Amino acid sequence: MNNLEKETSFANIIKIAVPISLQQLLAAALRLVDTGFIVSLGDAPTSAIGVAGKFFFLIDVTMFGFCSGMMVLSSQYFGINDSKSIKQAFGLGLLNLSIIGLLAAALCFFFPAGIISLFTNDVYVQAIGAAYIKIAGLAFIPVSVSITYSLLLRSTASVKLPLVISIISVGINTILNYLLIFGHFGMPRLWVKGAAIATLVAATVQMLLYIIISKLQNNITNASLSEMIPKSKEFIKKFYRMSLPALGNEVLWGIGVSVYVVILSWQGTANFAAYTIFSAFDQITFTIFIGLCSACGVIVGKLVGRGEKERAYKFGIDYIKYTVIFSMLFSVFLFIFAPSLVSLMNPNNEYTFNMAIRVIRMYTIIFPFFVMTYIAIVGVFRSAGSPKIGMILDAFTVWLIGIPVVAVAAFILKLPFEYIYLLTGVEQAVKFFACIIVYKKKNWLITLTN
Repeated sequence: MNNLEKETSFANIIKIAVPISLQQLLAAALRLVDTGFIVSLGDAPTSAIGVAGKFFFLIDVTMFGFCSGMMVLSSQYFGINDSKSIKQAFGLGLLNLSIIGLLAAALCFFFPAGIISLFTNDVYVQAIGAAYIKIAGLAFIPVSVSITYSLLLRSTASVKLPLVISIISVGINTILNYLLIFGHFGMPRLWVKGAAIATLVAATVQMLLYIIISKLQNNITNASLSEMIPKSKEFIKKFYRMSLPALGNEVLWGIGVSVYVVILSWQGTANFAAYTIFSAFDQITFTIFIGLCSACGVIVGKLVGRGEKERAYKFGIDYIKYTVIFSMLFSVFLFIFAPSLVSLMNPNNEYTFNMAIRVIRMYTIIFPFFVMTYIAIVGVFRSAGSPKIGMILDAFTVWLIGIPVVAVAAFILKLPFEYIYLLTGVEQAVKFFACIIVYKKKNWLITLTN
């Protein structure tokens, strides 16, 4: 097997995908542990953490969208071994994400009640959620730095360091959760505030580890200020031509998902507690496919960056086909073992327990469509230099189809909760067929390294 064949081989895909999936799995497992600790406090704290998590999700996708310009450029310049351009992309990514992190932290600290009230009308849940995000929201400052480091390393196939740092961070967070939520070993019993402090401390340690270890290793992120400053206006324009549509894509989709969450949260505290339990498993389930998507993006970006568009096109088709088949098999597993998974969380309300099982089983219908569209939009189209496709598709399917359908189901038809959730997948089904049409046109293959 020659070098060209090796980079698109199954072994190389696994080499990139597994550490990324494990890193994402650790992050999702942390949310699962957080939820597991909080569930024992009752439905209201569980719902409050779920609501706060949806705001955090919105900021996360905003950061990811802005970093997408850095990732696309880095993967394509990685294909031609241009480290100078990669460091300039890193500098722009770090600047933009730091600004977003500071703004998000300020919003959480000064307006926590206002933020939580956007997602739920339950006054008790609002009070708990506001106390949580006022502290945990400060973590956006170190998180913005850590995400930039992590995503640049991923886009250049350096995936081991982010995994190691994630293991350390998750360990710290879990231990602090145990100590501070319940007051073990003489520590104060802080309940939900304890979880917030644990999040902030772990995020700060994670950022420091990235900075220190990167300098010690002298990896691609160990760049001086002069190396991170772009040398031409054209490079800056190129960065924002990739970043802004990707940002628009992530924000449109993220706000759309948040609107779904608001609609679901208005269906009762017990129902939303069930959704929060499901969300923890949703994150774990999808982590595997985030790793696969990242591996796809690195390989497609390298191929397109070198001008090998036909290879990138064929690789993308095969990749999407096999991941969709895998997602179907995974859905069967989730459907069968849904009761066992929910029992791990040990909810203290029988209705919440049964509803969480039903929501997970509805999710298994949506999941394969979601996997296909995610990998096509983020792993293929965006990495090949066409982030506008995702923005257009999400603007149309989420806002003109998905949200109206779910709103009608919830407020006019008043369908059972699990069916309201199922209908959030209508936009994914429409997007699925739209992606197939777009893919065949091939006009999304754009080399940026010329």
